Amino acid sequence: MTLVKETIHPYRLANTFTVSAEKVLTVESGVTVIGHSQTSRLVISGTLLANATGESDRIAFTSGQATPAGGDWDYIHFAPGSSGSLKYVTIEYAGGNSDGDYSAELNRAALYIDSSPTLDHVVIREVANADSRDMATGIWLRYEAAPVISNSMITADEYYGIYAAQSDATAAVGNYQLLNNQLTGKYSGAYLYLSTNAPIVRGNE
Repeated sequence: MTLVKETIHPYRLANTFTVSAEKVLTVESGVTVIGHSQTSRLVISGTLLANATGESDRIAFTSGQATPAGGDWDYIHFAPGSSGSLKYVTIEYAGGNSDGDYSAELNRAALYIDSSPTLDHVVIREVANADSRDMATGIWLRYEAAPVISNSMITADEYYGIYAAQSDATAAVGNYQLLNNQLTGKYSGAYLYLSTNAPIVRGNE
């Protein structure tokens, strides 16, 4: 399936949309996808290819509300075994997470990564926990997550820009790479639990 640039109406993510294993969702440059409600979420079990050509033609995953705010819609989730790439993509006003895969977690996120996609020139901002628990992070790396995240700006006013640990913050994830990013959070830009894993982290601010 391919989402082509729409000049009249953006694409609307109504509830949970799942890209099943062995399927590919391609999003073209300039496409906007709006989250209709706090139950709007995109779950990738197959492949997501959202690669824009540059800053002037970014792909956006954003709120569908007239007055947007953090927590308006839910999240994007790269499930275990999934793959994909995001380039020149903006994800904003997410974190609603009312009853999805992570409803029991105190920490919420705009982007959950449990696999190894590549992210380049991605912007994540205006993330908020809709339950008002003030624990919403930009990206949460879990399980064997080993993405390559580069040249991106991740901002989370409630928690960490990137949170790389299991739920109890006492177990590490995979060998991810964080390269030349701007990471901002309420407590710090990133929380990285290190144990037997060997991530590459350099050039970040």
